[in-house]
Amino acid sequence: MKDNSKAPVSKKTLVLVVLACILLLFSAFQGTRAALTYYSEDYITQVSMRNIGITLLENGTAVDVRNGYSENTGTWQTSGDKTLVKDILKETDGNLLLGHAYKMELGVQNSAEIDQFVMVSVYKRWVDKNGDPATDLDPSAIDIHFTGNGWQEVKDMATPERTVLVYNKKLAAGEAAPIFADKVTIKDWVAGKATTTTWTEGNKTWTKTVYDYNGYKFIVECEANAVQTHNAEQAIKSAWGINVSVDGAKNLTLVSW
Repeated sequence: MKDNSKAPVSKKTLVLVVLACILLLFSAFQGTRAALTYYSEDYITQVSMRNIGITLLENGTAVDVRNGYSENTGTWQTSGDKTLVKDILKETDGNLLLGHAYKMELGVQNSAEIDQFVMVSVYKRWVDKNGDPATDLDPSAIDIHFTGNGWQEVKDMATPERTVLVYNKKLAAGEAAPIFADKVTIKDWVAGKATTTTWTEGNKTWTKTVYDYNGYKFIVECEANAVQTHNAEQAIKSAWGINVSVDGAKNLTLVSW
């Protein structure tokens, strides 16, 4: 009896298996962490932390909210389920389609009592079935479209897995910035990344194709940060480690390192 692992199969069949594996793992994944931070260590004494807060939005819905810091307990008032892209497959009837641009509108809102400047860091990566990073897979296959909309990229902080953006205006209390990302696409070329082995047994030739991305999950994470506008250039340098220029109208410009 022949080993089933050596049964002759077409490349088309294997591609379908690859897509099914990505789909099943992605569907089972419970979302991604949305981490928020709010303060500058050097300038913490200049404003009460209870006045600072920020909300991360996806498709207009709050997914992570923190404000109302209690100095007595050292905790924040929080809400939101802290997950992103959890319903993304509804667009395509539960099937993950490579090359399809899925809606993923990400934004932030100032949920504090004071004006703030905001920065976001967006991460994308592949992980294996155990959740360990798959560093040999190309993060560029996870294509996140950034909108511009007044968001400036801090290119000195960019990596293949991370994009850092700073909004160029202050956000007043309760104000939402324009969205900084609007869609995510898994590039269709991942289905073509494979290793094919051919061998002969007797008078039969067998072919086995192993696809590089088979059985892996993709993850998108977002981290939002805010600092007060008072003494902003120094506060941002301390909190975020970047150089900016802020004019009298509270317009922010990145300064090259």
